[in-house]
Amino acid sequence: MSRRVDFESLQNADRLTIRVLGDIDLYSVATLKQEVTALLEDTRAEAMHIVVDLEIVESIDSSGMALLANMERRLKEEGRGFSIANVNRRVSDTLRIAGLARLLPVI
Repeated sequence: MSRRVDFESLQNADRLTIRVLGDIDLYSVATLKQEVTALLEDTRAEAMHIVVDLEIVESIDSSGMALLANMERRLKEEGRGFSIANVNRRVSDTLRIAGLARLLPVI
């Protein structure tokens, strides 16, 4: 079962901000991954730093955390920067407990 999660993107010079508009979990991660992967491919030449804005995200599960960790690794391999922004306390606690808070740069 797949659930749609929307996002907005804004490119400003060499920075691409992806604002996720819903929870990142097992039911939404496949759709989000597919759409974000296409966006990253389309902006490969222009966007050298990717920011994932989690302000609207109320919860994230292990599949969502894996998506963020894989994005960070992939972008690093491509020589691009990655960070997350506007992380609420609940998501921040989840990332901390999973050990990802120190691996994912937060701005």
